Amino acid sequence: MLLRPGYILSILMVTLTGCTAVANSNPVTSQLIPSPEGQQNPKSSKHRLMSQLKLNQVQRKQLKAIKLQYEESIIDLRQELSQAKQTLSDLMVGTADRETIRTQYQQVQLLNQQLGKLHFESMLQMREVMTPEQRIQFAQFMKQRRNQNPLSD
Repeated sequence: MLLRPGYILSILMVTLTGCTAVANSNPVTSQLIPSPEGQQNPKSSKHRLMSQLKLNQVQRKQLKAIKLQYEESIIDLRQELSQAKQTLSDLMVGTADRETIRTQYQQVQLLNQQLGKLHFESMLQMREVMTPEQRIQFAQFMKQRRNQNPLSD
């Protein structure tokens, strides 16, 4: 049975949308790190989170250091992932053979996985900075955020 090109493209777009949701979701790191003083919007979720967690200055500095440690790698990997997705999209529209497209798709999946690992490792380090009570509050905050914006998962 032959599939129409539009149908194939639709399947690919649904698949890539799932990949994009993972790669573009806001990292936990950005949720915990405050903006420089004077730049915080009092209504921002980041500001509310910082208030709820009652982080002390040492914790804030440690979290900022963790963010800086991972920030460049995450930015670079996101850019590489974006380029890989664009290449995959171009291959799907073009005349590339199945194996070339499959290989590019695997590259996109690998980059997505690497990005997820970076986010996870940063979360593990941030977890060590927080008290058990702060961890519970943070988990509740993230659950509320996911419930308010289920497409960001």
